[in-house]
Amino acid sequence: MSNVLPMKPRSKPHKFIFLNGPRKSGKDTAARIIATKLLNIRHRKFAGALKAAAAGMFNIDNNLFKELEKEGSDLKLRPLPELFGKSWVETLIWLSEEVMKPRYGSDIFGRILVTDLARPTASELTVISDCGFVDEVKPVINTFGVGNCALIRLIRPGCDFGGDSRSYIALDNEYPNLYTSEIHNEHELDMFEIQVMMRVNKFLGR
Repeated sequence: MSNVLPMKPRSKPHKFIFLNGPRKSGKDTAARIIATKLLNIRHRKFAGALKAAAAGMFNIDNNLFKELEKEGSDLKLRPLPELFGKSWVETLIWLSEEVMKPRYGSDIFGRILVTDLARPTASELTVISDCGFVDEVKPVINTFGVGNCALIRLIRPGCDFGGDSRSYIALDNEYPNLYTSEIHNEHELDMFEIQVMMRVNKFLGR
């Protein structure tokens, strides 16, 4: 059983949205739209701790790290001398799937994120924009409550999980009350924005 942190009661429960989709399906764009429209949000990633650990392990300087993490950048897919001929994506997958998860359990990055999310915040909503593993999502749902969580899957033509260890996830059987929706990101940005905010506002009861 995963370790979770006790939470103090809040007059208005904090809400969490998981964005689930392959690279370039619009996850970071959706997170930016929500932040622009609602303002009072936190943006987090399950892989935040993993990326920080990998950068420290291979002495990746801040400038290169920013380039690797730039939205839409293909640099993360290229072999790099700093990573001894491996790409950033390959390095992250290796550290996650062959080092961290075998040693600490498949839910380790969910448990790490919970320790961050449990800290006091003035934000009303947290958007987690790199959801791709069921076992990472469960610690968050189990800690903060299924009624306070939503899963939004992003589907875009030409985007898939090839070469990625993540996947589309479904939690309907285990969490039948979880708000779940899909967005087909195949139109102009303004239409995508409308679709995103329709789901968010429905989840928030607005």
